[in-house]
Amino acid sequence: NLSDVIIKHNKFTPLRAAHAAAQVGFFDTVEAIKEAEEIIASKRGT
Repeated sequence: NLSDVIIKHNKFTPLRAAHAAAQVGFFDTVEAIKEAEEIIASKRGT
């Protein structure tokens, strides 16, 4: 049924999946902090 396909597509679009993945990645701050510290250290020349 085409209307069922449209409803399912609107529920589970790739954009929604990407948004959900970004939310999970956003809260993984440990790696981001390490990268930021490395950038700051390289700017200071240490």
